[in-house]
Amino acid sequence: MREEEFFVELREAIIAGDVQRAKECAAKIVEEGIDPLKAIEEAVQPAARIVGEKFERLEIFLVDLIMAADAMKAATEILTSVIKAKRPLKPAGKVVIATVQGDVHDIGKNIVAALLVASGFEVYDLGVDVPALKIIEKAEEVGADVIALSALMTSTMRGQRDVIDMLKAMGIRDKYIVVVGGGATTAEWAREIGADGWAETAPEGVNLIRRLVEEKKGEKT
Repeated sequence: MREEEFFVELREAIIAGDVQRAKECAAKIVEEGIDPLKAIEEAVQPAARIVGEKFERLEIFLVDLIMAADAMKAATEILTSVIKAKRPLKPAGKVVIATVQGDVHDIGKNIVAALLVASGFEVYDLGVDVPALKIIEKAEEVGADVIALSALMTSTMRGQRDVIDMLKAMGIRDKYIVVVGGGATTAEWAREIGADGWAETAPEGVNLIRRLVEEKKGEKT
């Protein structure tokens, strides 16, 4: 079976919300020695996007969305286990990640969180619909390097700005790398609100965070 055929099979399993089939597909991909990051980027993420769009268009119900999310999580855990086995013992950095207040979408955020863990980061996932102050309090509590903010809808994007504005008001903006992402966001939006970076896909987001953390640590040495 060609690589693309494995990806098609995994996409279909996630969209169908078939957890067992998704796990079997992911296991096959690992057994075949296919790059797990590529599988996530070309199979898991497109499936998550399709499911999200179907839900927004009311073509599927909440139960279908939950089942698809479970299938995605099961597949991602198997795919990232390959990367986790090779990750360094010393954490690459600490990341607080959340979907901002008013937004309850978490599929994309969950993929980013899983990839960050697999890449050696210590991740504190606060979930969805999280107020700005709660995000900042957690970052202060754990001594985070990065605050990662997700927003899928244009109506909730302002929650990302709220976090940055609050950091500035508290006089601690420079303590943190703040990155944003989500279906509604763009590079232009990130620049407008004063974020340190933006990424369109989960693997790009992880690479961005890794680069920004390395650059910041380099400045301190």
